[in-house]
Amino acid sequence: MNSIEGRVIKLNKPGELGYKKDCLNVAGKIISDKEISFKTCKNALLEMWDNPQSVAVTDIGSKKMLFSFKDRKIGLQIMQNEPWNVRENMVNLRLWREGESVFEVDHDFIEFWIQIHGIPHNLMDRETGTLIGEILGVLVEAKDPRGDGVLRRPYLRIRVSINITKALPTGFWLDREELPPLWVFFRYERLPDSYCFNCGILGHEKMTCKNPTAMACWDPTKKKYSLGLGQNLESESGEKQSSEESRIRAEQAQQQKIREKSVRENQIGKEEDMSDAEEQVEKVPEIPDFQGVRDSQHDLGAVYKLKNLIEEIRERNNEWAKNKKVQKGEMRNEAQKPKENGPTQDIRPRTGENQMQARNVDRSGLNNYTTEEGENGGEGTSRIIE
Repeated sequence: MNSIEGRVIKLNKPGELGYKKDCLNVAGKIISDKEISFKTCKNALLEMWDNPQSVAVTDIGSKKMLFSFKDRKIGLQIMQNEPWNVRENMVNLRLWREGESVFEVDHDFIEFWIQIHGIPHNLMDRETGTLIGEILGVLVEAKDPRGDGVLRRPYLRIRVSINITKALPTGFWLDREELPPLWVFFRYERLPDSYCFNCGILGHEKMTCKNPTAMACWDPTKKKYSLGLGQNLESESGEKQSSEESRIRAEQAQQQKIREKSVRENQIGKEEDMSDAEEQVEKVPEIPDFQGVRDSQHDLGAVYKLKNLIEEIRERNNEWAKNKKVQKGEMRNEAQKPKENGPTQDIRPRTGENQMQARNVDRSGLNNYTTEEGENGGEGTSRIIE
């Protein structure tokens, strides 16, 4: 008997599980740690596919199924619209090549239509989507967001095959040179909330996750994954689309605020470090401000001078009033002396100063009397003649 150990054997017998050359052969796998019956999964998928004709579905165990589409066009259309999900569990469809074992089909990669939100309008073109898609994974297609030169939607849309054994990417920082970096985030079409909220990997739940918790790069105090990473297009109406865009803009604004707050906190920290360093330097003693003292002393001296000046003026006014009063008294006394000594009056020739006195005498009523001059022509005394 020949040994079979290490030999290469070819089995040509066709069977129910064999590759069908006249069909599009697809291998599907349920990406979940939960047990789902084959019948439930089969009926749900056929109903979502509008019950296509001439399709054979076979259970091969290990949460895998074979789909053989007589109509290749229908099969390819179904694959282009994946991912599909049954009861919030992903179903990964991959082409099964001829001669390949169904268990060799790689289900670690799955194609997603990914929306890229937050891109500035001047970068909204197919080239930008292509560049991002090549960084994300294997780029399948990049849609042009413009039509007839007009922007048709506020986000880029690309189809990329990504590795689902790793955490789902959520976004990246866009460098804007002189402006602060801008957070650009992703939304996965037809992605149910069956990914792990702890690590972001598909196929298990948070309760059974053994990986460390992933934190958001735009805010290290918040978890990276939560509800809303997926985008369900089937149940989305125009009104929901508008509210979703508003929510996205609000989320982007919040992330931008968090980024700016982080920058401000870093700046404040640097300023505090500089102030601490300055406090360690010995302070120079402050020089007393004598200027204020001099100014106050100058003002006080001016007040004293003004007071003394006022007192001096008052004294002078009092002295002047006193002298005026004495002069008035003397004038009264002089005016009373002629009445006491009789009517005699010194009459001299009215020349020079005597003319003024003569006028005064005339006004006082002495013109009623007649005077005779002496023989000496005014040098002697005059006699009054009544």
